Amino acid sequence: RNFKFNSTIENGSLYEFYFPTEYVAYQLGIEKEKVFEYDKTKTYPIYKKLEQTKYKTSELNLNCVKKKKKPNVVISKLDKESLILNVTTKRVGKPGSSGKAYLFFFENGKVVKVYKSSWIE
Repeated sequence: RNFKFNSTIENGSLYEFYFPTEYVAYQLGIEKEKVFEYDKTKTYPIYKKLEQTKYKTSELNLNCVKKKKKPNVVISKLDKESLILNVTTKRVGKPGSSGKAYLFFFENGKVVKVYKSSWIE
């Protein structure tokens, strides 16, 4: 019901094991299954860049949607060619929630690849 923007590909444990690998694979033009076999001198700088990205957060509240305490959508933008949408679809009490996350890659303003992952916390 409201939107949260942040500047990192990782948001707690939600993307920890999925999207960084997808991001590195896309940057190098290889399959995600090949990332850990690939030349470390090429993969390491990209992982390091992800790790060192300064975390900034801001929220957007829209008058046209009902106000909620926590955002339902988190939008992460690392660079001009990638975007993550993290959508919370279910909340169970204070500690638990679940949802879907999508990593989009763009070229010339068009979506060229999408990765999807379910998550639960």
